[in-house]
Amino acid sequence: MKLNYKRFIPTTAAIFALLFSAGKANAGFITENINPQPKVSLEQAVSETAEKEKSPTNLMPDELQFSVGYGKCHLIPPQKDLEKINFSGRIVYNISDKVRWLKGNENMFFMIEPNFSSIIRPNTSYEIGLNFEVEYRKAINHEKTIEGYIRAGLGGMHTNLKTLEQGDALNEFTPNVGVGLYIFTDKEKNNAFTIGLTQRHYSHANLGGMKNSGVDTLSIDFGCLKKLGSSKNVRYTPRVY
Repeated sequence: MKLNYKRFIPTTAAIFALLFSAGKANAGFITENINPQPKVSLEQAVSETAEKEKSPTNLMPDELQFSVGYGKCHLIPPQKDLEKINFSGRIVYNISDKVRWLKGNENMFFMIEPNFSSIIRPNTSYEIGLNFEVEYRKAINHEKTIEGYIRAGLGGMHTNLKTLEQGDALNEFTPNVGVGLYIFTDKEKNNAFTIGLTQRHYSHANLGGMKNSGVDTLSIDFGCLKKLGSSKNVRYTPRVY
């Protein structure tokens, strides 16, 4: 039989073209399944980046603080006034990005404060407690190395001291307010000395039918601040909305 080249050549070329197209499509299918490259929008990419930045280290506190101070409280006569030495630590979290009205030189912090006090008068006793506080800070000099603060919180404490004001209540609520200064020793604001005044009220709100007018102590405290490694060299600035 005589081969018709005019029909054979175009037909063969068409068959090879179809096979090549099918092979290329299959190769792409296999590649996509082995190493898929999905299309990602800009918004999705930004969201995924933000999620990746939420690593476990971000759950670590931004600062640690320690302070020691002297407190005094007037008690009903014939009791002698209460005097004590305070020891406090603070675990500090910067929550500025959650407060919309803050300006560039202002910051807000949440604090967990374990504390212990050694009572030296009217007799040797102790107090031990835990407070939760919110603190507002604002730089008050041009270099932003001095910051003033206002702090308020609420917690509880246990004491073995009995007074006419407290009665037999040994477990008390401890609302408190304080003002003071942070004096940073370096431009990066990694370290600071602190000085402040704190007023604490101790009472159990007449729970259990026991009368309890409570006592108020005024303390002066000196301490230090240390910014942790995960937050070093990062200026505290609120989120821009």
